[in-house]
Amino acid sequence: MNNEEYEIEWEALEYEYYPKNILWFWSSIFIAIIILIIAIWQKNFLFAIFIIIAEVLILIWGNHTPRILKFKINKDGIYIDQYTLYNFEEISNFSTTSSLMDELTIIKLNFKNKLKFNTTILVPNNILEEIKNIFYEKNIPEIEYEEHFIDSLQKILKF
Repeated sequence: MNNEEYEIEWEALEYEYYPKNILWFWSSIFIAIIILIIAIWQKNFLFAIFIIIAEVLILIWGNHTPRILKFKINKDGIYIDQYTLYNFEEISNFSTTSSLMDELTIIKLNFKNKLKFNTTILVPNNILEEIKNIFYEKNIPEIEYEEHFIDSLQKILKF
């Protein structure tokens, strides 16, 4: 594949979505109330305010469904929704792992600049090898996926 002639485009969800039922929301509220009672009993009112704000955000974000984004890879780099560009020179390595959806794979991009957050991209399985080949041509190594504590917590809490 010539580096100057490729362009791959696809659409995918913004992030992996865990469907939530009413029990999930009520459990979240129940846990927040228990923690709020403990905070008030300890006379830690600042923490109590934090719990209230955090629970409101959890309820709002938990009810939010992901947008469908347009992705594009070409000689310039990786575009996400036409606004964000990640140059290949910025990426130190990548890893892949399975997704909740059988037809998609998760690619995690790690950046050379440690102040930049790692990025997750959902990729259809039918173009995964093509994308990996582009990364290999750009000398971006694939590393084994390591699940971090936050990833495990996110799966357990379905958030």
